[in-house]
Amino acid sequence: MCSIPLIINYLCRIFAQAYFFKSLIVFIMNKLRIVFFIILTNPTIFIAQICDYKFVYDTAVERTTAVYVQNFENSVQTRAVVKIPVVVHIVWRTPEENISDAQIQSQLNVLNQDFRKRNIDAKDVPGSFKTVAADCELEFCLAMRDSLGRPTSGIVRKQTTFDNVGTEFSNNRRRVYYNDLGGSQNWQPDLYLNIWVCKMGSIIGFANTPITAAIAKPLEDGIIVDYRVFGTTGTVPANSQNNKGRTATHEIGHYFNLLHIWGNTDTCDDDDLVDDTPKQEQANRGCPSFPKISCGVGSMFMNFMDYTDDACMGLFTNGQKARMLAALTQFRAGLINNAATCETVSTQDIDNQVFIYPNPASDYIHIDWKNKTALSKNITLYDTFGRLVFSKKVENREGVNVLPVGGFLNGVYILRLNFDDKILVRKIIISN
Repeated sequence: MCSIPLIINYLCRIFAQAYFFKSLIVFIMNKLRIVFFIILTNPTIFIAQICDYKFVYDTAVERTTAVYVQNFENSVQTRAVVKIPVVVHIVWRTPEENISDAQIQSQLNVLNQDFRKRNIDAKDVPGSFKTVAADCELEFCLAMRDSLGRPTSGIVRKQTTFDNVGTEFSNNRRRVYYNDLGGSQNWQPDLYLNIWVCKMGSIIGFANTPITAAIAKPLEDGIIVDYRVFGTTGTVPANSQNNKGRTATHEIGHYFNLLHIWGNTDTCDDDDLVDDTPKQEQANRGCPSFPKISCGVGSMFMNFMDYTDDACMGLFTNGQKARMLAALTQFRAGLINNAATCETVSTQDIDNQVFIYPNPASDYIHIDWKNKTALSKNITLYDTFGRLVFSKKVENREGVNVLPVGGFLNGVYILRLNFDDKILVRKIIISN
């Protein structure tokens, strides 16, 4: 038998251990409460540069892209700056998610700076990479008329009952894309870049490539961006690592067939199919110091297609530009043809006043306008590399203008008629 003092001593040790573990549990629970409180009151803690992009290699697409890139000439020439008509779908559940027009415009401003190499942080790109930094010659505007020619703001607002509608699915369909699932159906994806802004779950952005959306699921073609990282004002927290609108820049890169800069796998044997971006083993996060070595070379962590903080991003490369223009001209050419929807809508539709024939053309293109209100001040013709191949100023009179094209190579060309307050853009096929 154990003596009473020994039993009492044994029980005391048990109670002491129990008290210790209870205190430890209480300590841990208190710390967890603090962490959860910080997360709930400061959403920037869990918003990281993560997109749900999935690259699907398509032999035909990549063969066409490679041919375009090979023939692409990055020289100082007059190129057509392509305006991309945008439709922004605001799918909101709470009033906070229904972001303002000013916040939408702040995002367009960022896109027009980033894709034209006019971003203020372009000056911070290291000298060794400045020589490949590109003006992609793409600009973005809210569509000013719909596919029927009616005036529009280019903004669609749709209230939903679903939380995290951007990452919720029903029968393998992402809700945000479909009216009947609580989302907003896209406008003609061959004519408009559709951007959905909404609340998302564990990611902040998503994009479909030309092959995964335009061909496989055209109703889902476009990009999605969380409302807390769209633009630079409003619901975007000032202390977020994603507070400069670069999530949309990144996702539009995917939309135009760019991969993440490190490729698909965390290995030096993989890459992004672009020659002038150095190989990189995996994604960078935060704001690394230059140089940061990866795969034996300096990492281009400031590229828009990496995962670094917005404040540390600064460039697309010439190779990335060529790849994006290949996607635009080969698979998303409708955006070029629809560029006129970026312009002011007049009470008289110029499409009904101008007749362009024949198309395809072999020797001449005839441009016939019926009255002076539809008179073009300048006619320009560009090839698909953006090179100016013909330019003509027009006198103030009615009649038919003739463009001689017999000496041009066969292929697709972009005809632009510049009016006082609008632009008419048409795709012309030359076949001699």
